[in-house]
Amino acid sequence: MDFLLNDIHTDLASTVAAIGEKAGGAAVARAWSEGDRTPALTVYGRLAEAGITGLLVDDDLGGSGAGATEMVVAAEQIGRFALPGPVAETFAAVPCALAAAGASDALAALLNGRPATIATSATARRAAAPVDADVYVLRDGALSSGPSSPNTRRSIRPGRWPTSKPEPRSGPRTRGRSRISARWRRPRS
Repeated sequence: MDFLLNDIHTDLASTVAAIGEKAGGAAVARAWSEGDRTPALTVYGRLAEAGITGLLVDDDLGGSGAGATEMVVAAEQIGRFALPGPVAETFAAVPCALAAAGASDALAALLNGRPATIATSATARRAAAPVDADVYVLRDGALSSGPSSPNTRRSIRPGRWPTSKPEPRSGPRTRGRSRISARWRRPRS
């Protein structure tokens, strides 16, 4: 068995890396953390144009019909430029779920570059940034569109979708951390 990547995989990695470099690399994540989602949403669109969103979707449904190896190659390059948002959901979980559910209209929107996330019915109200992503909810084995109501709460993992600097923690578990982290910080030159 040969576990080396072939030319198709290296071309895929080069394509995704070029999209990330053209977008500015980690600058996209910095802009996102400052509240500007436009650069990241542009990258999601460019990755969709390159067919990355449809790697795990069959050809007859509008995807490229690739496999897990190609998805891992693309995910590695996406991770190199720290694309913020629901990356695993948009490129792997949601396309597979929508394809299995036969939701062709929703799949077409996803393949056109709209980020998406998926939640169970218990966590649907805390799904990540429903303003910037389509939310799909798995209820009793069926997939449906998620909440878009004002009752939606902050994400369970707010660091995934930072809108401002994280709130400092307080309490007995964090009191000593600030002293320790200050002691281990590098001096600025």
